[in-house]
Amino acid sequence: MLELLLILVPLGLGAAVVQLPQIAVPMFLLQIRPGPANGVAYVGSTTVVHLILGAVLWMVATRVETSVEREGGGPFSLVLGTTLAVLGLMLLVYAARLFFSVPDEGDAATTSWLDKMQSVSPGRAALLGVALLVLDPKDWVFTLSAVELIVAADLSGVASLLTYLVFVLVVQSLLLALLALTLLSPQRAQEWLGGLNVWLKRHMRTLKIGGSGLLGVYLLFTGLKHFGLF
Repeated sequence: MLELLLILVPLGLGAAVVQLPQIAVPMFLLQIRPGPANGVAYVGSTTVVHLILGAVLWMVATRVETSVEREGGGPFSLVLGTTLAVLGLMLLVYAARLFFSVPDEGDAATTSWLDKMQSVSPGRAALLGVALLVLDPKDWVFTLSAVELIVAADLSGVASLLTYLVFVLVVQSLLLALLALTLLSPQRAQEWLGGLNVWLKRHMRTLKIGGSGLLGVYLLFTGLKHFGLF
């Protein structure tokens, strides 16, 4: 259980860092009217999507595991090592593509589109959160990896649910921190969010490359350790 959490917490933090555009969007929403309502709607919708996506992938993963067990599947260490090594390689490839390519035009287009908006209703903020998660394949990869690791650990039903909730909480931690800041100190939050938004736009690509690269190395190394290579 502890070993699994030591993997899922960095995985959740990596998912939060890699998805920086999804952090920039609520920062913008919190600065326009009605800011707190927009933030609650956005964070609420993304949390619900994570739970639904996790439930769907959980059913798929458990059926696959049951099928593998009937055919004499391998131990947990093999599944864990393979999942981590593959995800680590994917993140390193993603970081390398960002490093050797031009800035992500999709992120720039999203930022430009948001800057032109003057107001957003809570309903639209919620739909925006759903769209950003559902249409981004990286979210599916991170969630599927987390679910696969939890299923492979063969925990009890309650323990598995609590472990996945910890993963979701870590993934949403940056959003929850921004929302809490806005609700607790609205005036100070507006000042901080404005400066942070400018800084994030300027350094988003660098942060995504660094975060993806470091997490990729960590997951690849941890995965290969389960194969006895280190």
